[in-house]
Amino acid sequence: LILLWKHHGGIQPIPPIAPLDRDKYTKQFKHNPTEEMQEFQENLEGETEGESVNGPNEMTFTLKRSGKTIRRLSAAPPINFRSWRLPGHGGNENEKAQLTFYNPTKLSKQRLWGETLYIARPLIHLFGMYVCGTMSWKPWIMSGTIDIASLCMMGDTKDMNPEEKREIKRRSLLLLYYLLRSPFFDSYSKMKILSTLRVLADNVPGLGILLRPIIDYLPSWQKVYFYLWSA
Repeated sequence: LILLWKHHGGIQPIPPIAPLDRDKYTKQFKHNPTEEMQEFQENLEGETEGESVNGPNEMTFTLKRSGKTIRRLSAAPPINFRSWRLPGHGGNENEKAQLTFYNPTKLSKQRLWGETLYIARPLIHLFGMYVCGTMSWKPWIMSGTIDIASLCMMGDTKDMNPEEKREIKRRSLLLLYYLLRSPFFDSYSKMKILSTLRVLADNVPGLGILLRPIIDYLPSWQKVYFYLWSA
């Protein structure tokens, strides 16, 4: 809430600290080469000096019969810098997009309150379970209502950056988790899901090996994994 209201952090992604994208940082090292990479570039320039080259194909050659393009051995960078793509090929625009840092979208009052509701939702749900009991419908209804209200208050996502759009899409898809949360799961979803899986396991060859363990473990998984707010 401090990041949202005081520092204008915008829509808060989950997890707040994204996993390390090794491909992204490998590409950054290529743009800011270390001593090892600089030494490789110097050796490469020395080996290719005087060769007849054609633009981006200077570090590749094409097989005559198959027409397949292959990287020259002298053009292979150190293993910790390799992207396993041909030089000069394959998505420079995508690489630039991955290296772009997006500033948080400035949220209106409505969106600020919608994001505040989303952040406070776990505490409201836990308080409802404490007051009404773990198997009461009231916490389930309150939590679902807050999720839907928060998404509605966010409105159209056209003015959001790509990361925020992905986060809103993720939140929308996670509404399906309410079908697997108690008491809805115990009262409605459990028997229908398990009976459907049993029919598929008994009648479709090969699926039984995959589905029977799921049938056995689904009730246990439901008690743990579908209550993680960071899921």
